[in-house]
Amino acid sequence: MSQIPQLIIDLGYILILAGIITLVFRRLKQPLVLGYVVAGMIAGPAMSQIQSVGDMASIQTWSDIGVIVLLFTLGLEFSFKKLMKVGGTGAITTFFEFITMFAVGYLIGKLLGWSQMNRIFLGGMLTISSTTIILKAYDDMGLKTRNFAHLVFSVLIIEDLVAILELVLFPTLAVSKGVEGSELIFNILKLVFFIVLWFVVGIYLIPSALKFVRRLMSDETLLIVSLGLCFSMVVMAHSVGFSAALGAFVMGSILAETIESERIIQIVKPIKNLFGAIFFVSVGLLVNPMSAWEHIIPIVVISLAVLIIKPLSATIGFFISGQPLKTSMQAGFCLCQIGEFSFIIAAMGLSMGVIMPELYPIAVMVSVITTFTTPYQIRLAVPAYNLLMRKLPQKWKNAIQNYSSGNKSLEYKHDLRELTKKYLISLVVSVTLIIATIIFSFNFIEPIVDARMSLFWGDLISLLLTLSLSAPFIFALVHNRKQSTAFNRLWNDSHFNKGYIISLIFFRYLIALVFLGIIVSHFFLMQTGFLVSTILLILILLFASRRISKRYEHIEERFLNNFNSKIDTPKVFERDLHLVKLTVSPSTFAIGKPLKELKLRERYGINIAAIQRGTKTITIPTREDSIYPYDVLSVIGSDEQLAKFRRVIERELLKVDDLPNVELQQFTICASSLLQGNSIKDTGIREKYGLIIAGIEREQEYIMNPESHIQFEVGDVVWSVGTPKSMDELLVGERCTLYAKTE
Repeated sequence: MSQIPQLIIDLGYILILAGIITLVFRRLKQPLVLGYVVAGMIAGPAMSQIQSVGDMASIQTWSDIGVIVLLFTLGLEFSFKKLMKVGGTGAITTFFEFITMFAVGYLIGKLLGWSQMNRIFLGGMLTISSTTIILKAYDDMGLKTRNFAHLVFSVLIIEDLVAILELVLFPTLAVSKGVEGSELIFNILKLVFFIVLWFVVGIYLIPSALKFVRRLMSDETLLIVSLGLCFSMVVMAHSVGFSAALGAFVMGSILAETIESERIIQIVKPIKNLFGAIFFVSVGLLVNPMSAWEHIIPIVVISLAVLIIKPLSATIGFFISGQPLKTSMQAGFCLCQIGEFSFIIAAMGLSMGVIMPELYPIAVMVSVITTFTTPYQIRLAVPAYNLLMRKLPQKWKNAIQNYSSGNKSLEYKHDLRELTKKYLISLVVSVTLIIATIIFSFNFIEPIVDARMSLFWGDLISLLLTLSLSAPFIFALVHNRKQSTAFNRLWNDSHFNKGYIISLIFFRYLIALVFLGIIVSHFFLMQTGFLVSTILLILILLFASRRISKRYEHIEERFLNNFNSKIDTPKVFERDLHLVKLTVSPSTFAIGKPLKELKLRERYGINIAAIQRGTKTITIPTREDSIYPYDVLSVIGSDEQLAKFRRVIERELLKVDDLPNVELQQFTICASSLLQGNSIKDTGIREKYGLIIAGIEREQEYIMNPESHIQFEVGDVVWSVGTPKSMDELLVGERCTLYAKTE
């Protein structure tokens, strides 16, 4: 090597500079991400007084790799299963905040005289909060176990998906130079199709493959395989017109459902740190800190919008979804910054040449300002709540209290909603797989067959192969092997109009018939296509259903086994009561002692819902069960109770995953209830059903950890902890409370 390439010189310079700056920022207790951006500003061409980067093109390539690795690791921590469990609170809050902040960004851009594309990109950047910054603030402030922190996590999960949607749709807007409704709808449907297809096929194949070669997988091999899958999906996403970021994110979310996910996260972490640092440094390279004064007005206006309107809109969203006002403000005040996704969106717009160059450094400066203020905003939530309560009239306070508590009681798990959700998921997955098999057959199988046979026989063989491939998924549309509990309850209820269920079933048959018609009509005349498809559907149901059913059952069983190989933790629960997972330290006082001797409920106010010991799980342990080193306890309590218990039971809170199947549920005592008028002890709920009564809401009173002598009264909202099966057994006799809420 006669001469060192400029890239090596640049990397050495920016990495040592980033290391020094981040040491300073760690000393100042500020996020490292901010240190990287500042290091980039110093190393950029704008700072001509000192050495600057010479090969920007190569650094940009490394930055692009950093985006891919960053999105891949975000996908590893995302998990579509977690998205399905987010619930109404996260969805409502994200929707309200998105609409508000996008409108605010668009309006600010209009007031500043910016073009339409600049307004759209600014609105998109303001809708996404920074997961990295919030996690760092929670770590520094010890807030990860607080109830409101888990509500924020649910919003961040959905915001990640919103950001991916923006990365897909904004290029379409940029190319068309405007908002074309039909093109947007097409791109959204295309995005949904490919995400569902990649996810279903990925979950079907990848976990099984990793499990098969698990014994051969060293950390080094697993790292190579994981990154290979990531970049393969990046290439695949790019080939169908999507961004590299989407492909990396999707592959990360697929691997997040495997039993190797935690291991992958750990071994990829150094790669993420390296390329992530280069990406954030490259963000700073494009910013001229000296020229910030030239854009001081938009920087100040946008920063104020992020610091004031963004947390306010999030607070309103949390409150509308039924959270108490204090919890809503604590959660809302955390979402007061923009971060890594905003950088990626801005960089995409800049690279496409559809936004003005000034917007990128403005976004970076806003991120810097809001990052610095995030810890102070979080601390401001409680004083702001106390001030608001002192200023509000008493009737307003009562209305706020009645709304939040009343809203919870109305959020029961409705059978009709559960049935509709199940049918829609099945419909989307089946239709996606049918379309994928049709596209594959028409573009790959048919040309190969036609090249070797005559026209008639080629079409006939292609038709049979296409029907064979798509038959299991068409069968899944029209046949339900096991109806859900919700379906049976609704169908057997004489007061329920069965027309809705019949309409759902008829619609699925109609969709199956349409797809059969499309397949047949492609090879034969349109006039005969739907007639033949109707006959085929009848024949499949009469004669081939058993064989096709076995094929589909095999596919479904393998998919569900892979999907459920890793069990996620339920999300945070209402009020100040939630469930966390703690590991028992070998040095704790509780080792070897039975629960009756420890008196944890009396000392700390907490309940042990389950004990996980290796591969064994003790659900709803008795007073005779003991605690041993490295047991994993599922503990229910308030923020303060859990924090107090955590200090004595373990040194470090474990990462939340793999909780046993115990849930916090609520039901209401009605006049015909068998529990009404009886005490907790007399009902024998714990002994008979295996349930713990964790709290009772009675008018304006909330009783946590009620004593066994307390009697149930009509109108009580009872919070219980146990398995779903135990709750179902209890509700058999509680016919007035069939719609219990599960969190």
